[in-house]
Amino acid sequence: MIDKIIKLQGGKEYYILDAFRKEGRIFIFGLEANNEKEILTNVAVVCEIQNNNGTFKLVDLEPEELKEVNKVFIQRIKDSKGIEL
Repeated sequence: MIDKIIKLQGGKEYYILDAFRKEGRIFIFGLEANNEKEILTNVAVVCEIQNNNGTFKLVDLEPEELKEVNKVFIQRIKDSKGIEL
């Protein structure tokens, strides 16, 4: 798990759970954070993130690319060593 919170220009914050690089691009899986209530929301995001000198921008993926990126994150979760419930 990645322990990183990114803040966008509009003030929204996301807690990054996982990320990977492919062909010079960075894809993230994260949860929206609510700083006022100091909680993570139930809003999940899978997208590309672009970093322009510390200013982050989330970029939506086309449906087919989103499917492929989701498959990567699902496999990474399956491969992780977590607790068994």
